[in-house]
Formats: sequence, C-alpha cells, structure tokens
Amino acid sequence: MFGTIHGQRGMTGISWLLLLALLGVLVFMGIKVVPMYLENYAVKASLQGLAEDAEIANDSASEVYNSLSKRLDVNGIDSLGREHIEVDKSQGALTVTVTYERQRPLIGNLEVIGYFEEVLELEFR
Repeated sequence: MFGTIHGQRGMTGISWLLLLALLGVLVFMGIKVVPMYLENYAVKASLQGLAEDAEIANDSASEVYNSLSKRLDVNGIDSLGREHIEVDKSQGALTVTVTYERQRPLIGNLEVIGYFEEVLELEFR
C-alpha cells in the first residue's frame, strides 16, 4: 500500500558511519577525562588511609602533611604540593583540604579542565 517491505531494512551506510563517528568521539573524550577522575580517586583513597591512621591525633600539622604526601606518592600522585594541600589542626579537630585543577588537551586548542576538592574532617576525643 505505502511501499514494499524492502524499503524498510534498517540503518543506511551513512547512518552507521555517523553512529560510529559519534561513538569514536565519546571514547576519545573518555580516554582524556577518565585519568583525571582516577587521579581524584587516588587522592580520596589517600585521605581515607590518613583517616584510618590511629596515630594521626598525636601528629602535628606538618607531620600530617608529610604522611599525606607519602601516601600520595605511593598512589602515584606526585604533582600535588603544599599549595594544593591545606592542613588545619585545632583543638580536637583536624581538617585536611586538597584542592587542585587538572588540564588535559582534547583536540587542537580545546582542553578539558577539571576542578577537584576533597576534604577530610576528623574530630578527636
């Protein structure tokens, strides 16, 4: 009536190419963005390890920084320095803030920028 069944066989070759191109772009972007989040996961794991340290209550702010720095080095993060890590130890409380930004080239002059901030707050009795 409106046409034969042969007119409706699925996607055309151009449609498949467009779909594959879109998937390729998404995979390429994932390859650029995922390492930034894996690095952030390692920072979180380092902070969690610091929180589980039983001796942290007796450590000074400088010792806490050194301990976190060593944990970051073990996790393969050597690009965070004193300007990215803030340790505040006051009466009965410890706050460690890690703030940093990562810039990765995407295509040509386009870049992906990720801003990350992780905070660890502990209270001691």
